[in-house]
Amino acid sequence: MSITQKLSKRGAFIAASLVLGAAFAASSLSAQSVSTTPVGAVTTTVKANSDERAGIVLQRPSLFTSKVSSVASGTLTVSGTVPSLGTEVKYVKFTSGAQVGQWFTLTASTGSTLKVVENLATLGVVANDTFEVRPFWTLATLLPAGGGLPASSEFYDPSSFVFFNDPSAVGINLASSASYFYFVGDADNAAGWYNNGDYSSGNNAIINPDVSIIFRNVTGQNKSIVTVGEVPAAKIAITVAAKASAAQDNIIYNPYPASLTLSTSGLLSSNAVRPSSEFYDPADQLFVYAVGSTGLNAATSKAYFYFVGDADNAAGWYDSADYSNASSATIPSGAAFIIRKARGTNTVVDWIPSLPYTL
Repeated sequence: MSITQKLSKRGAFIAASLVLGAAFAASSLSAQSVSTTPVGAVTTTVKANSDERAGIVLQRPSLFTSKVSSVASGTLTVSGTVPSLGTEVKYVKFTSGAQVGQWFTLTASTGSTLKVVENLATLGVVANDTFEVRPFWTLATLLPAGGGLPASSEFYDPSSFVFFNDPSAVGINLASSASYFYFVGDADNAAGWYNNGDYSSGNNAIINPDVSIIFRNVTGQNKSIVTVGEVPAAKIAITVAAKASAAQDNIIYNPYPASLTLSTSGLLSSNAVRPSSEFYDPADQLFVYAVGSTGLNAATSKAYFYFVGDADNAAGWYDSADYSNASSATIPSGAAFIIRKARGTNTVVDWIPSLPYTL
């Protein structure tokens, strides 16, 4: 499913720190309170001969912010004139209203209107809902000239990779959907990002905001990736799906540049993780990847579930390994994790965690 076919919660699946002039490092957000949206930077370290799974927690600069004057199907009308938004692929993300945190690929903008594929009126968007328009991260904008990953001097023997995950993939233990590498260039192939499957250009490959990606370093030295962008000032929504026929993995991440605790994450209240009535046979489970892992294809390092409580064990979050209380366990900034939904019914819910900092 393409990124322009992103479905609402009524559909099936979503398709889809070094500081360079930064206001402050992302790791200090929880202690900050500022009056304007800050620019920050995050450094992701990919160890030698290792994978690092992570999500992108900073955003590209907003091109346009406004509020809805009226909505008809997938067309938003605003007061005044929409400025020129450039040629890059962009999305509309709502910052208030029924679709707060949700994004929709922008298909056209003319005069005072913006258009998307989805029927926003049906989804509950109304006048005075606020939104912003931003360009998607692509490999070339997120990782220019490789972005800190080892650039490959051999076209058919890459030194590093970026793996994408498909948010519409069905099942558990899901494989990546595409891989890319950065080549330094030679007489036959220009410098740039390439698809490792068909060797087509990958410079404009869009990074889906809903899923984590994998950075693979197959050299003998640790490497650092620096991401510079705007700190999210509004809630972010991530869709979590379950299936009636079998368990379903959702490969997602903490979308904010600050840690979330399980008890305040909203995973339970949103039903992204359903509570388990059996202490030793959990239903939905949460599998978290360690930050700074070593080795390729590393397994998750922690597993958690929420128990409804009984005479022997209080209601709360528990560690699946030793059954200790895990309410204060954290999901670090950008950390990748899997929500494995138990077989039940075909459902899609929105996980919309509150901002873990004040701007």
